[in-house]
Amino acid sequence: MAGGKETPRQKMIGMMYLVLTALLALQVSNAVLEKFAIINGTLEGLIKESVTKNTAQLGQIVKDGSSSANPTVIEAVNNAKKVREETDKMVKYVDDLKKEMMKTAGATGVDEKFINDHSSKVATMMIDKKDGAGAGVIFEKKLKEYTKTLEQLSGRKFETLAKAPKDMEAFKDNEKHANKDYLTFTFENTPPVAAYASVTQLQTEILEYEA
Repeated sequence: MAGGKETPRQKMIGMMYLVLTALLALQVSNAVLEKFAIINGTLEGLIKESVTKNTAQLGQIVKDGSSSANPTVIEAVNNAKKVREETDKMVKYVDDLKKEMMKTAGATGVDEKFINDHSSKVATMMIDKKDGAGAGVIFEKKLKEYTKTLEQLSGRKFETLAKAPKDMEAFKDNEKHANKDYLTFTFENTPPVAAYASVTQLQTEILEYEA
């Protein structure tokens, strides 16, 4: 689909998320976890806005290209439709993963009990490799497959969504984190609400890639 840029709101949320992640590494307090819940709610609102915007954008692409007999234009329109379909499937898959996180945590929603849960149940669920069939392994695989699909449909190069420390300027030279893989870096020692917000953050990035 057409090119898109992060809005100031998206940049602000992203910065807040990074700051909270840094605070989480220093000290897990209920106040920090409450902020993750707040950001998660804001991110979910952003997801709804992005889906509406991207769907409208696709509609315009289809409208503009429908009268053309140019094979290149026809292919571009069809590829835009495929991008929307693949993105919709990916976002729904992550929604199902978040439900599984809730189930693992023994919660039914982002309530006080879930926010104040300092356990590693969800972190273990995401990091456990389970002979290549663990929830986190499948999640990482699908993120990489989605990026590859976008590259095939658009002819453009995309950074990986499953970023390990070595892929991040801020952490690539950090001896404590540099050798960690994506799942360990993202979910190690992470309470349920923070892990939940992490995958919600990925949904916003998926929709940004679609745009």
